[in-house]
Amino acid sequence: MSSDLKVLVECDHKVTDERMYLDAADYKTIRFSYPIANNNVSVRVNGYLIDPLHKLYGFASKDAQGKSVINLYPDELSVEPKKKKLVFNRVLGLDDLIELSYTSPLGYCRKCFGTSLVYDYQVKANGSGYSEVTGISKLRQDCLKAILTSRGSNVFHSWVGTTVDALVGNKLRASDLFDIQQDIGNSLNNLKRLQINQSSYQKVSNEELLQSIDSVLVSRDEYDPTLILINVQVTSASGQEVAISQAFKSTGTISGLLNA
Repeated sequence: MSSDLKVLVECDHKVTDERMYLDAADYKTIRFSYPIANNNVSVRVNGYLIDPLHKLYGFASKDAQGKSVINLYPDELSVEPKKKKLVFNRVLGLDDLIELSYTSPLGYCRKCFGTSLVYDYQVKANGSGYSEVTGISKLRQDCLKAILTSRGSNVFHSWVGTTVDALVGNKLRASDLFDIQQDIGNSLNNLKRLQINQSSYQKVSNEELLQSIDSVLVSRDEYDPTLILINVQVTSASGQEVAISQAFKSTGTISGLLNA
């Protein structure tokens, strides 16, 4: 029986300790490469978490009420979508290692690529180790991974995934939905072939083994045309039927994890 240590969870869209570089024009400014969700930015310099009002590495000032206000401003060099810049209170050294933590908007998250779902390690409630996904739960998770992975994002297996990320933020025709439906079917067939190869050198339980892809349906909600519904029905080698549902907002938001 195989298992997966990475569990499918809701993405927090947080970027932690990303290394950033000073603008050579003033050595005080850092320009974000992507839009950020809010002003909750933390800074590490040379590995140390910095107080925003630090006398050497400060990046904030006090307002009339004495509250600390982060020096975040619109980046005048950016075009749509508008990005921001962080400005330190004084010039920093060229050899200073600067790392920023912040939150990305859904559409610009580089962890979940707009799907709001991400595979990550989860510590058990008692702290005894990491949770494992096995059996039917692993089959459901593997199917969702095959559906939600952006095709081409895995440089070692470029055939893995679909173009389902095109559902987010785009206006789609009925023919586009049909193409994505076929794309999902192809990705699940690739998963089935991968499991067959895996079972030749590793024990794969009947519960986690994909036996058949019974139906794949991608449709618009009857009452909300911006809501895209994905419904997949598969059967495991143990004969258990597994229903997988996911909903997307074509306006750029996503309903999140439904029944995985």
